[in-house]
Amino acid sequence: MMKKNVAVRLEDVTVKYGDAVVLDGVNLSVFENDFLGIIGPNGGGKTTILKVILGLIKPIRGNVLVFGGSPVEKRGMIGYVPQHTHFDREFPATVWDTVMMGRMGGGMFQRFDDEDVRVSREALRTVDALEFKNRQIGSLSGGELQRVMIARALACEPRILLLDEPVASVDRRVESRFYELLVKLNKKMTVVLVSHDIGAVSVYVDKIACVNQKLYYHGDKEITAGALGKTYKCPVELIAHGVPHRVLKMHKRASK
Repeated sequence: MMKKNVAVRLEDVTVKYGDAVVLDGVNLSVFENDFLGIIGPNGGGKTTILKVILGLIKPIRGNVLVFGGSPVEKRGMIGYVPQHTHFDREFPATVWDTVMMGRMGGGMFQRFDDEDVRVSREALRTVDALEFKNRQIGSLSGGELQRVMIARALACEPRILLLDEPVASVDRRVESRFYELLVKLNKKMTVVLVSHDIGAVSVYVDKIACVNQKLYYHGDKEITAGALGKTYKCPVELIAHGVPHRVLKMHKRASK
C-alpha cells in the first residue's frame, strides 16, 4: 500500500483564551485524503483546532504544519466553511458573486479572468447549485446556502476542506445528501469535519478524533465507550458498525 503524505500535523499544541486552556498538548496527524470527524462537547476545542490549522490562532506552545509548511504559508491550500454565516440578507449579492469571492487570492481589487470563471462554475456544478447562480444569496434556504458556502471554499481549489458544524442549519431531509457530497469531495481532497452529530459522523467519516481540551482518541471510527466517556465526561453508548443512534445514555440520578 502506498504511504500517504501528512496533510496536517499538530505537535503538542496548547491554546489558551485568556487564562482558560482550550487545547492542552494536542498531537494530531491528518493524512492526504483522510475524512476525519472531530467530535466532543461544546467548548471542548473542536472549532479552535480548525482555526489553528488555518493559522487564525497561534498556539502558546507546540508546532503546526500544513503540507510541511506554516498554516499562513499554506492557507491557499485550505478551503473553510465556518459554522455560522452572518450576512445581511438584504445585501445585493448573488450566488455567483459569493462563489467568485473564493477566487480573491489577489486581494479585493483583483480582476477575474476566464480561469476564475471556469473554476467557480465547476465549483457550483460540483455542489449541484449552478442552476441558481443568479439568485440573491439572501433568498436561499439553509441547505442551499451551505452548498454555496462549500462552492466558495472549493473555488480556491483546496487540497484540504475544513467544515465546522456544516449541517447545523440544514433540514434533516437533505442532510444525507450533504454528507454524500462530502464523501464525493473526499476522493479528491482531505476533509476535516467538526460535528456534534456523532451518529451521522460515524457513518460517513473514516477516522474520528475525540477532543475535550485534550485529544482522547484518534483513529478509525470503531471507538470504545471508554474513549467517548472520557471525552464527554458522562456515560455513552458505543457507536458500532456505522449505525447512527442516540449516543448519550440517560444519566443516573445521584443517590440522596
